[in-house]
Amino acid sequence: MIRTNYLNSRNGQINIENSISMQERFNFIVDGLRAHAKAIEKIGLS
Repeated sequence: MIRTNYLNSRNGQINIENSISMQERFNFIVDGLRAHAKAIEKIGLS
């Protein structure tokens, strides 16, 4: 999930940053909500 991006800046230096894309963050949140919903259904509070 975590990617290391090598970005060339205008002055020629290389910036290294670990980034998680917005799509990956969104998918992570959605997966968490789905798991939570399934747990609620099993308990019977839905």
